[in-house]
Amino acid sequence: YPLMAALENPAPGSYQSGLGIISGWVCEADLVEVTFENGTTGAAATQPVSYGTGRTDTEDKCGDSNNGFGLLFNWNLLGDGQHTVRVSADGEDFAWSTVTVTTLGEEFRQGLSREVQVIDFPTVGENTTLQWQEAQQNFVLVSDRDSRGGSNLYPLMAALENPAPGSYQSGLGIISGWVCEANLVEVTFENGTTGAVATQPVSYGTGRTDTEDECGDSNNGFGLLFNWNLLGDGQHIVRVSADGEEFAWSTITVTTLGEEFRRGLSREVEVLDFPTVGEITTLQWQEAQQNFVITGWE
Repeated sequence: YPLMAALENPAPGSYQSGLGIISGWVCEADLVEVTFENGTTGAAATQPVSYGTGRTDTEDKCGDSNNGFGLLFNWNLLGDGQHTVRVSADGEDFAWSTVTVTTLGEEFRQGLSREVQVIDFPTVGENTTLQWQEAQQNFVLVSDRDSRGGSNLYPLMAALENPAPGSYQSGLGIISGWVCEANLVEVTFENGTTGAVATQPVSYGTGRTDTEDECGDSNNGFGLLFNWNLLGDGQHIVRVSADGEEFAWSTITVTTLGEEFRRGLSREVEVLDFPTVGEITTLQWQEAQQNFVITGWE
C-alpha cells in the first residue's frame, strides 16, 4: 500500500547489529505491530510499536501528520543470520524487509572498549575514528571533543535511556526511554554550536514489561528516530519532557562526516582482536544508517 503506509527502517537487504530502530508511517491505524520471523529457528514474535509521531512529510498522502511509528529493538535478540521483519496495521501486513543480523555472540556485550581509525574515509587524506559504545552495542563516529553530564530527574517515574550522558552520537540513532503516565512526550534539542532550540513529539506507548513494577502497567516506552547529523559537530543537550515537565537530559557529542546525509560512500573495516584477542570483527558502512554496522565476526 505505497500511498497509505511505508516501512523505512530497516531497509531491505541491509545489515543490522546492536540496538536499532524499526520505523515508518501509516496514514490511519488503531494498532501497528511488528513481527520478527527468525530465519534460523523459524520462530515468529509480534509486538506493538509506538504510533502517532508527527510526520509533516506525510500530510499530502494522509491529510494529517500524526502518522509516524517507531520501535527500538536489540537485533542481537534474533541471533546471527537472515531474518524477516513484517509490519502490519490493524492486523493487515503492509511491508516487510529481510535483513542480515550479526551479533558478537551475546544479546548484550558488556565491558568492551575499542577505538579504531578508518584511513582515507570519507575521502582520501581524511581519517575517521570509530569507538565502541556499549549502550548502542555498536561502533559510532567520534571526535576529540568530550561531552559529560546528564540526569534522570524523576528516576521512579520516567527515564531517558538513550542517548546516555557523555556518549558519542553519529548518523541515525534513537532517543528512547519510558514514562509511567503522559499524554505527550517531547524531546528538545539544544544546539551547542548555534544555540538553537527545537522541540518535537515522540512516539509513546510501546510495551515495556520491565516498567510494570514502577508503573503498574507496561505501555510506557517512547522512541524517536533521529539523524544526529542535523545538529552538526560538537556538544549538544537532549532534554525530554512529559506533558511539559522536563524529567531527564543528556549532554552528548555529535560527530558528522560534514553533511546531513552522505551518499555514495562504501568501506569495509576489520577490527583485530575484538571482542577478544584472536577474534576479528568486520564493520561495513551503511548509507541508510549513516554509520558503520557489524557485518562479520570470527
